[in-house]
Amino acid sequence: MARRLGDGIEIEKVIVCEDVRYELGNKHSLLGVVAGDLLVPQFPTAFKVAGYVDLSAAGRESLMMEVRWTFEGNPQHQWLHQFVPNPPFHVALIVPQNQIVVSNGGTLRLEIRLAGKEWIVAEERRVVPTGTS
Repeated sequence: MARRLGDGIEIEKVIVCEDVRYELGNKHSLLGVVAGDLLVPQFPTAFKVAGYVDLSAAGRESLMMEVRWTFEGNPQHQWLHQFVPNPPFHVALIVPQNQIVVSNGGTLRLEIRLAGKEWIVAEERRVVPTGTS
C-alpha cells in the first residue's frame, strides 16, 4: 500500500539492503536484500545499510525532500534529495550505504519528508541478535 508524502508524491515500495549500485539502462543492482529483521552477531555492533525507494508523483514539479535513518528515534544519517519526476512520473530514490553503530537491539527506521512536512516512516526493521528473530 502506498504511503502519501504530500504534494502528490507517494512511497510505492521500499527495499532495505546493504548496497545499491547503478547500472546502465536505468537499472539498479540491490546487494544483500534484507527480508525481515536485521540480524547481527552480537552487541555492540556496526552494520551497513542502504535502501531503494520507489516514489510516484502526480505532477512534474521538482521538490526537495529530506531522508534519514533513525535508530530508536535518534537520527543516524540525514541528507537532502531533489525529487525530479519524469514521465511516467516514477523516481527511484537511492538511499546511499551508511554504517549504523548500535549498542543494543531496537528499531531502525527509514524516514522521509517533504520540506515543511512531517516525517513519514517509509520502512522499519528490528535489529536483533542472530537466533532471536
